Amino acid sequence: MATIIYENTEEFELRGVGSGSGGRFIPKVLPSDVMIEWEFRPLSDDGRAVLSFAERDGREFCLEFFNRSSEESRFFHAVRLIKEPGGQVVSAGADPIPSVTEGGLKIQSTETDLWYKMALLKKEWDVTFSVNGLVTLFYHDDGTEYGDVLTGGNAGFMQYGDITALYRNVRVTWV
Repeated sequence: MATIIYENTEEFELRGVGSGSGGRFIPKVLPSDVMIEWEFRPLSDDGRAVLSFAERDGREFCLEFFNRSSEESRFFHAVRLIKEPGGQVVSAGADPIPSVTEGGLKIQSTETDLWYKMALLKKEWDVTFSVNGLVTLFYHDDGTEYGDVLTGGNAGFMQYGDITALYRNVRVTWV
């Protein structure tokens, strides 16, 4: 039976700070099998937005769910799941969220107030990520190729570079 273990409906803004980062952590240690849901609205490009989860003792997953930090990432939008330590990209998929600007022109309208519904499911050895119900990334952790299977731990949102974004309706469910 699914149980909500954390919920925050308030809107909050995160800003990357140049070459540094800005972040906000979920104030609970999470179990291994969780669904993390949130709504995301980028206000600027030039950086990357990351969800860190299953973090314990220097080991974690990092989901880069919005990355416009390099020329390549601005032209080819991808989400990446990274397993630490080691920085191994263990899975990648398409990022369906458009850039905020294109060639210096703002292409996302502030009038439409677009929010994207994000969901990350970590259940047993599997990680699934979706945007607006569209699955864009899946990873099955065999526990051998990139180290032991990661279980529960801390989680939080981080931003790197000059990106600014809004978040709201963060919910964590034990599944």
